[in-house]
Amino acid sequence: WRFSAPRGLAGVCQIGVLWLDVLFVGMLASGKEAGIYAAASRCIWVGAFAIQAVQLAIGPQLGEAFARHDRKQAEELYRVSTGWLMAPSWPLYLLVAVFSPLLLRVFGPGFESGATTLTVLALAMLVNLGTGNVTVVLLMGGKSAWNLVNTAVSLVLNVALNLLLIPRIGIVGAAIAWAVSIMWENLAPLVQVRRFMGLQPFGPGYFPLVGAAVVCFGGVGAVFRLLLGPTLPALLATVVVGGAGYVFALWRLRWVLELKTFWSAVTSRVRPESGGGAATAPATGSRGRPQSTSDDAFAPRAADGAAKTLVKAGLREWGVVTSGRRRDPDFLIIGAKRGGTTSLANYVFAHPGVPPLFPARQRIKGVHFFDTNYPRGLRWYRSHFPTASGRRHRASSLGYEPVAGEASPYYLFHPLAAERAARDVPDTKIVVILRNPVDRAYSHYRERVRHGAEPLSFEGAIEAEPGRLRGEVERIRADDRYVSYAHEQQSYVEQGRYLESLRAWMGRFPADRFHVLLTEDLDRSPEEVLNALYGFLGLPAFRPAGFDRYNYHQGSGMDPSTRERLLAVYADDNRRLAAELRLDLSGWER
Repeated sequence: WRFSAPRGLAGVCQIGVLWLDVLFVGMLASGKEAGIYAAASRCIWVGAFAIQAVQLAIGPQLGEAFARHDRKQAEELYRVSTGWLMAPSWPLYLLVAVFSPLLLRVFGPGFESGATTLTVLALAMLVNLGTGNVTVVLLMGGKSAWNLVNTAVSLVLNVALNLLLIPRIGIVGAAIAWAVSIMWENLAPLVQVRRFMGLQPFGPGYFPLVGAAVVCFGGVGAVFRLLLGPTLPALLATVVVGGAGYVFALWRLRWVLELKTFWSAVTSRVRPESGGGAATAPATGSRGRPQSTSDDAFAPRAADGAAKTLVKAGLREWGVVTSGRRRDPDFLIIGAKRGGTTSLANYVFAHPGVPPLFPARQRIKGVHFFDTNYPRGLRWYRSHFPTASGRRHRASSLGYEPVAGEASPYYLFHPLAAERAARDVPDTKIVVILRNPVDRAYSHYRERVRHGAEPLSFEGAIEAEPGRLRGEVERIRADDRYVSYAHEQQSYVEQGRYLESLRAWMGRFPADRFHVLLTEDLDRSPEEVLNALYGFLGLPAFRPAGFDRYNYHQGSGMDPSTRERLLAVYADDNRRLAAELRLDLSGWER
């Protein structure tokens, strides 16, 4: 509470700074000026996506560095991320400052009168972006009370200057008030971080980057505006001429700004998710630190991790913004976990009629929305699926309608997933792949062992399972945000009781929406099984390039006595499952 309560109050102050100025303009000036000011001030937040993405990227990395008492590494992360934030955003805001009348013409006649306001705010955002995510550094250093003081003073300054300046100079006064608040809220923590936490915020590439942006976009833009006026030709000329010089400058600064690390994160492919879900315990050494981490390796790993997180967060933000143009999934592959869902998903996504999840380069298999990510909301969920225009383009080239979906194997077992899916995506089709539960349980166990997350023998883990799971379903049902590692990852036996889990889904979706297949059939006759599935999804027959077994690991066999014991445990469940779903499960009797 000592950390969280000040952070919450600071959030209230930040909301006040963000919205009170429009209200003050409406009260102290006029409704017309309030509309012009609102248009100008909201334009400024075009760079908010970059700020939020960097916050998401460096927050955990800084937290780890501070936890290790590694001030040098925290300083390096702050410096590098500030450069990544400034490199694309300073040119944008300099163009906004120079060509503010042109930008405001988009809103219609009369809005050009807010050009000075927009210029003042754009210059203030240069300060905001030029200090990087200094507030995150302060917070990750445990100084949330300092952050509360900073934001409270910012709010007081904003209110006082609005009351003083708006009656005298109108919306320019409101812009000055907000600019002063922005500068205080960034420069005050900058001094605190430097003086009291010992972090030097400016690296060797900082001022060359500032100079390059100011000359190439501020200076060149001012010249073309003088020659051609605040016109589109002047803007385009600035982008071409200034952009060429700026790209050359970035090329010269690429090493000092770690731009190669950032670019490698943008261009690298991410392996498909293996189906482990969100709750994965890391392998740890004797002192609780990750086994693969060394002090010497931490710096490049942290920078690379921050770059990749930054790219992914930025793309996800774009997906959320465009979620209104994206449709719900046509199908869900809901499990079972360790039943071959990764292989099945790869075969399905190989079909030309199944577009990849967004962004395609990350090769996402499952979203885990209806189990562990539900509090993120439907807009976040829809951000993963193709846009309507993208679907139409694919349909025009294919000659038939494509279908989109995802594969999250914990959906089948999660106690709330079926209810959530039925409420949010009631028209989706459900695909289930089931594996001999004895083999599934042992494969699940060996996966946990490979991750260094299961210290017990298989027999010991089975014995410990009831105690580990005790009360977990009740906790999940009581709290939407509760994520149970034990329920997802240590339920070796329970996840093989398929009928109970399937009934939760079949009680909420029509029978004709389900397609159930067996892992053993997929292994034995993949082309036949897949064409039946493609037909169920409304797709033509297709043969993937290969039938590799994804996420497969060869391991030692199970103890025969343990196998006999589990066969007996599942015998009655399997008989009832075969009868209700009319499946041939005779192969599961051995």
